[in-house]
Amino acid sequence: MFELLLQSFWFLLPAGAANMAPVLAARLFPGWRTPLDCGKTFQGIRILGDHKTVRGLTAGIFASGLVFWFQKESSLYFVTSDQMIYPGFTDAPIWLGLWMGFCALSGDAIKSFFKRRRGLRPGESWIPFDQIDWMIGTLIGTSCLIDLSLVHILVVLVLSFFVSILAHVIGYFLKINADPL
Repeated sequence: MFELLLQSFWFLLPAGAANMAPVLAARLFPGWRTPLDCGKTFQGIRILGDHKTVRGLTAGIFASGLVFWFQKESSLYFVTSDQMIYPGFTDAPIWLGLWMGFCALSGDAIKSFFKRRRGLRPGESWIPFDQIDWMIGTLIGTSCLIDLSLVHILVVLVLSFFVSILAHVIGYFLKINADPL
């Protein structure tokens, strides 16, 4: 069971980095905030809103690739066994890490589309979707590239939910997020 949790946590790290990177990039590069939807609307409502930016997408993909590269180059996967990283993960090309970041942020953007349709403001909590959108995007986008069992998928989703809440609470205390959830 412990090995399953470690494997699942290891799998979600690149996507988790992608999910957190846009918030940090907004602080580091405040001027570069071109919205992904270019200000366009659908049925009179912004498609994604001002908070989904080219800067965030770029930062997220870069962060995910960097974490993935670190995972490939480190020996941390030997913590419990040589299967700490999913089979083939250590031999995977770096573009897989970049792809995981793109998929994570695509999941977040798709959720934002539906969030706008429901009339929810950017930053307004929409539990559980705000916590798992990035991981659902990652799981769907990598499903033909990485073979995960149903148990791994469920554990990754549950872990991503709690990791997301923890990161948001920490961000609130660091004055990065306006709300604790």
